[in-house]
Amino acid sequence: DLVGVPIHARPVQWRSGWGGSRATSTLELLGPQYQRCRILLEEGSAGDSAERVERKRSLWESEAKKALAAAEKGIVPAPVAVQNVTFDWIDSRQNLVHFRAKRLQLQVRLSPDEPRLQRALACAFISPAEVLQAHARLEGEGIR
Repeated sequence: DLVGVPIHARPVQWRSGWGGSRATSTLELLGPQYQRCRILLEEGSAGDSAERVERKRSLWESEAKKALAAAEKGIVPAPVAVQNVTFDWIDSRQNLVHFRAKRLQLQVRLSPDEPRLQRALACAFISPAEVLQAHARLEGEGIR
């Protein structure tokens, strides 16, 4: 489980691999202490999988836009709890932690049921400056 502020969602793409084609989108999250997390959201090759991933990606992007708008006004953005993600790997050069999630399992909540996540959200603080800095870094990397 992760706690942080959504900052970006990449468009849905099709990827081929050993298990066939699948729809994917990469979601960016800014965690406490400026920890960047990247979540690879995947869905199997069912006919409408791209549409289902797009719905989840759109919700994420909507939260990212709200967070950016708050940060631009100097307001602390509301963090979210992200559940059912699996650690994948760490890119120490970019200070980026990678996770994976299946579309049906990924849950994004502003007020989770679990007391542990409620406490984590209550303690999570990501400043407006950190959100703006993360967006500037994404633009510098050519992502935004």
